[in-house]
Amino acid sequence: MLKTRVLTVAVILPLFIAALFFLDIRGLALLFAILLAMGLCEWAVLSGIQSIAIQAIYIAGGLGLAALVWFSGYVGRELFMLSLLFWIVILIRLWRYSSSADGQSNGPFALLDGYLVLLPALLGLLILVDRDAYSPKLLLIFLFIIWSADTGAYLVGRQWGSHKLAPSISPGKTIEGLLGGLAGAMLIAVIAGTLALPLTSIQLLVWLLLAAVIALFSVAGDLFESVYKRRAGLKDSGKLLPGHGGVLDRIDSLCAALPVFILSMDGLGILSL
Repeated sequence: MLKTRVLTVAVILPLFIAALFFLDIRGLALLFAILLAMGLCEWAVLSGIQSIAIQAIYIAGGLGLAALVWFSGYVGRELFMLSLLFWIVILIRLWRYSSSADGQSNGPFALLDGYLVLLPALLGLLILVDRDAYSPKLLLIFLFIIWSADTGAYLVGRQWGSHKLAPSISPGKTIEGLLGGLAGAMLIAVIAGTLALPLTSIQLLVWLLLAAVIALFSVAGDLFESVYKRRAGLKDSGKLLPGHGGVLDRIDSLCAALPVFILSMDGLGILSL
């Protein structure tokens, strides 16, 4: 399993980084739109939508709404504050989650949840590319924080994990893994804050705390998707990526953490919204 995961990353990661450096904003917008469409397709399946026609309408609606928000100029601080509020509500829902809810369906608002999770993420990625004077530096820093948190949690949890983090949602996750993920995220934050970002000493301390918060929200994104998969009776959201599952399995953490990162960069004066 680990070998398959590593091989998949070894193929996809260089291609993705090359796309960041060599595609213009229109090319990246198309790439992110394709990822959004695949993510929405998987979310529709998790929501119990089996009809291809309804899935297509759902995907087209999401892409159309994202384009409308982008071209109307409403992508700014307010959008990401609303997205952050949504994820805070999700954190509360996860805290109160009980395994007795496993027999329930994902509910009538499941499709709306998909839009609220995925659309701000797509628009946030475009913001990091379009308005970042150091492009694609900020996007890479964010992605490496998320990847390091995920890798740290996986390795530490696998080696030393014994105390369950959220057994009613994802039995494999442990408190030790969470701490490993926080350590991984903060390590990348230290490297980025000292070598890549123009931060003062005080800003660096704030940045490290924000990196920990970003990592915590990334866990919330992972757990939220796990609730959907658990209720749908699925282990993975898809089978596109060997060893990793579907697109949602790779970007769920990103979706939850991105509003925190963007607002953090705006607050530190690195990014102008």
